[in-house]
Amino acid sequence: IGAGKTENVLLPEAKKHKGKDRALVIVPNIRRVYELAKELRWAHYHTYGKTPANVKKAILSHDQLVICAQSVRHITDVNGLEPYQHIYVDELCEILKFAEPQNANKEKGESAWQSLESLWQLGHNAYRFLGFTADAPKAYVLNVMDKAAREFNRRAFYYRTMQSFAQGQTYLMMPSERDLILSVAQRLNDGLSAWGYVDFSASKLALPIFANILRRLCPGKRIEWFDADKVSENIMGQPIREMGLVEYIKHKRREGELDCFIATPFARSQYSILFDDHEADLLFGFAFACLRHPD
Repeated sequence: IGAGKTENVLLPEAKKHKGKDRALVIVPNIRRVYELAKELRWAHYHTYGKTPANVKKAILSHDQLVICAQSVRHITDVNGLEPYQHIYVDELCEILKFAEPQNANKEKGESAWQSLESLWQLGHNAYRFLGFTADAPKAYVLNVMDKAAREFNRRAFYYRTMQSFAQGQTYLMMPSERDLILSVAQRLNDGLSAWGYVDFSASKLALPIFANILRRLCPGKRIEWFDADKVSENIMGQPIREMGLVEYIKHKRREGELDCFIATPFARSQYSILFDDHEADLLFGFAFACLRHPD
């Protein structure tokens, strides 16, 4: 996490492609599509609009394209399309998780499966396929990629960086959730700011209870929490839907309106929010996690 996979490897490699060199960047969410397309100065699959016809037009019109993983199926729907020579997949584990048994029957599962099948087909025809993730040690992902390499009769390479944004930081393990809340509250009241990551998937009420206790212990502190439903359905999530999570947090920090932000796994692909050098004053003072599942 935060080792520079996207900034130091994916983007510099993708920027090398010019002219008729066909290259595809695949990411797990729409906002990230727009961010990377802007950075690369490439077209994205919504360049002409969001209708299927507009998406098809973008696919047909551009040799370098950024697309959301859920929409990869549209590429193979376009008959006679030349294969992409270079494919870059950001947050590979998050994208492949749609194929795991516990996710197979969820909402949008069918389109996710179709897109994964299309990704498999595109990978088979590509000259080079690079997947980026902070969770590569997961046996499931390694097995999938190993199977792909064998079926495609390609060589597979696994590069691992020992670099991490966590180097040089100090970690503490709290004996209980109560102790964690009290420790976070004390640090917030001492003037620090915090990024929180929690996994309360077993109960949708657990996160608001956690956040409200923290608010009562920290009067005057600006504490916000979001899960996937709150972002996608609640009026409180509209700014994030419009700005994207990263820009929303940066905006709130600039305005002095955010002392603590707590997110569930919906924010996993943007967990390492990287600030530019001139934004060092926006950095959070510390981070905490409350996890119910050991992985």
